[in-house]
Amino acid sequence: MNYPIEYQVVEQPSMQSNLLRTILSLRIGRRKIDSVPEGFMLVKMVMAPFNPSDIAFLQGSYNVKKALPAVPGFEGAGIVVAMGKGLESEWLGRKVACFAGSDGDGTWAEYLLAKPNQVLAIDESLSWEQAATFLVNPFTAHAMFALAIDAGIGCIALNAAGSRVAEWMRAFANRNKLETINIVRKAEVKDQLINRGVKNVLVSNDEHFAEELQRIAHDLDCRMAFDALGGIPGGQMLNAMPRNSRLIVYGGLSNQPLGEVDVLGLIFKGKKVEGFDLNQWWAKSSMADKQLVAAEIAELIHDGSVLNQISQIVDLKDVASGLRHYLGHMSEGKVLLRM
Repeated sequence: MNYPIEYQVVEQPSMQSNLLRTILSLRIGRRKIDSVPEGFMLVKMVMAPFNPSDIAFLQGSYNVKKALPAVPGFEGAGIVVAMGKGLESEWLGRKVACFAGSDGDGTWAEYLLAKPNQVLAIDESLSWEQAATFLVNPFTAHAMFALAIDAGIGCIALNAAGSRVAEWMRAFANRNKLETINIVRKAEVKDQLINRGVKNVLVSNDEHFAEELQRIAHDLDCRMAFDALGGIPGGQMLNAMPRNSRLIVYGGLSNQPLGEVDVLGLIFKGKKVEGFDLNQWWAKSSMADKQLVAAEIAELIHDGSVLNQISQIVDLKDVASGLRHYLGHMSEGKVLLRM
């Protein structure tokens, strides 16, 4: 590598309460690397997606805070092109999926400085589109599904059932012969899922939704639900479920506190609410465990059981239009930044 390296990044200059204004304020900035610090590797980024966690970061409602102007992006993929002292050279030239750290720049950039625990070597045969979306959604789904396996249950409930996480959860459920209950907000999304062979699909806006959810949950003895929304929808799921059920909250797309939970169910029916954070799972898991999960995810992609759908690919300069498309068409698949 010839230093210094100058490169482009997406830069968030300010934090505004209005998400659209924040998106429109994003700009192309420049960074410079004079050398790779000890213990770090330099990844030449190829693609990076937009995820709900990125939207929360732009709004200032995510648990990770960075000094402004900040470079957003928590996930992406690229090639390791340089190494700092203390790291083995076998990483050089490897195709990797990567997380951005809680400090430093994010993945919406032409280069990323990363520590070894932020990267995962992946199957060279995976496309860059699949590599860029390899970590956040599939690993979240795998780690959460392990909770269902450990609990020995036969059915799980999912809201935001048109999402990528839900699609991965269903893939793991199918592989392990578990039933799923799938809750969506729009009738057209229900039709799409049914056309793909998904069973037990409910629309949360339907007049008799709560009663139907309760009936199916009890018929299938569904005692674990996964909530991507927060607000009232999470409480509705837990209230409808049998005794000794658990609600795992992993997202807050509604931007509202968890609501309308029946406290008598918590007290007298053994129901529980808990949270899931992929960052905590990642930090405590060994590289060997991560590679085992990666192998299973790659196998599901290769055999066509599930695919990270891509709806649009945009260049760095078009980040604002890409984000606006993503916000309006999340169920259609990921929007990727191309570096």
